[in-house]
Amino acid sequence: MTTFEPRTFSLERFRGPSAPEPSGTDPQTHGDIWKVWRIERTPEIDMLYGTMVPGTRTGAHIHPDTMHYTTILEGNALVWIEGEMVELGPGDTLNIPRYTLHNFGASTGDQLWWVDITTPSWDPSNLIFQPEREEEIAAAFEKAWAR
Repeated sequence: MTTFEPRTFSLERFRGPSAPEPSGTDPQTHGDIWKVWRIERTPEIDMLYGTMVPGTRTGAHIHPDTMHYTTILEGNALVWIEGEMVELGPGDTLNIPRYTLHNFGASTGDQLWWVDITTPSWDPSNLIFQPEREEEIAAAFEKAWAR
């Protein structure tokens, strides 16, 4: 029988000058707009804390191999998902199904902090990009940020 040992994770550990180095940065900007800290990774689940600079966004991409769940802890997010802009605030969770083009961004204002969970664990080498949609997505974010 496997022994279960509960663990607690605290966002406070990842703030300020004593925070550990991020375990990952945005592969499209190399850490200029967001940073993540891996909390747990097994074949079944990948869990990250993340933070993002206000008024920025990741690149649009598709996860073909995993279900993606994002919960906002602080700040506000904008998520462009298959042509629709979704606004998220503290306590909101969004499910992004497999094979769904999406682009995650931070609203202007306060720093954004979130928890990301993918199941099964995602493989960055499997990401699919659609650069031909970039103009449409960029315009949607500019319109949302202007409000």
